[in-house]
Amino acid sequence: MVVITTDTTENAKKAAEIVAAMVRDIMPGEVFEGRVVEIVDFGAFVEILPGKEGLLHVSEIANEYVKNVNDYLKVGDSVKVKVLEVREGKISLSKKALESGGEDRSRPERPDHRKMYNKR
Repeated sequence: MVVITTDTTENAKKAAEIVAAMVRDIMPGEVFEGRVVEIVDFGAFVEILPGKEGLLHVSEIANEYVKNVNDYLKVGDSVKVKVLEVREGKISLSKKALESGGEDRSRPERPDHRKMYNKR
């Protein structure tokens, strides 16, 4: 249970929305307007909801070859991304899948085979 205390109803509604976003499940195929929070050699980390970040891999940034992520994205940029996969708390994102000529590569959640084989 979460208790929200504030001086106005409007602030209480905003706080409730933030809390709900923090605990909700992310599903493959969902589209978000995120914010680039970190650039790394292999892509960028994008915050899609408060406290929820996913990896936008370099191969998912554009339809053409991306040599340098910084040529396409900067920290603080707003970017529309699609969730490809959620696995073990890690979120894989694609910008390319939303562009014309991009393919739909969202993947259904795969079973965790380790859980299946570790039943004793």
